[in-house]
Amino acid sequence: MKAILFSVSLIFIITSFCSPSVRAGPSTVRYVGLNAPDEESMDTRRFALVRISIIQAISCVGRSTGGTVLEIGFVVRDRSRYYSAIVSLGHQLRYARVDATTSVVTVNHKRDVGLSKLTEGALRDVDVARSAKIKIEQAAERVEKAIGGHVISLGVEELGGIPQYYIQSVIGLHLRASIMNPNSGELSSPQSIG
Repeated sequence: MKAILFSVSLIFIITSFCSPSVRAGPSTVRYVGLNAPDEESMDTRRFALVRISIIQAISCVGRSTGGTVLEIGFVVRDRSRYYSAIVSLGHQLRYARVDATTSVVTVNHKRDVGLSKLTEGALRDVDVARSAKIKIEQAAERVEKAIGGHVISLGVEELGGIPQYYIQSVIGLHLRASIMNPNSGELSSPQSIG
């Protein structure tokens, strides 16, 4: 539970930092990704205007930062469409933004967080992502191939007491969640885990 709360706060921080102009009000931000506030009301049609895939975004962030992407999600804010990523680099977490149309990467060093400041659950998630046999980019590729959609967010979540990749994909106009074991690559739906 702590890891999920931490994840929600990280997504909020990322979207706050990434906005060219932060305005108050619930209608200014549309989350499409991990821990989205209301998955039923998301406008998946906005994803159709994206020119780069999440796999390309992960690659861009990795090259630009030299770190490992731990979590990434597609965000719509006003007219901007971008991927927000949490990147592990040494003993720091960094927040990066990849423009979904131009693939320009922006890293906010003011928001760097030392690993020593993370909760126990968040540290476990970081360790799982770093040591996984199936890296986050490979997980996205496998899911897209298996279900025929486009991955819009993924990251490590502890589900049923087991760290897993939690992956959201768009298939047509529908959002689908999947779970993948980060070591075996076994793919399942969230309902099938205890």
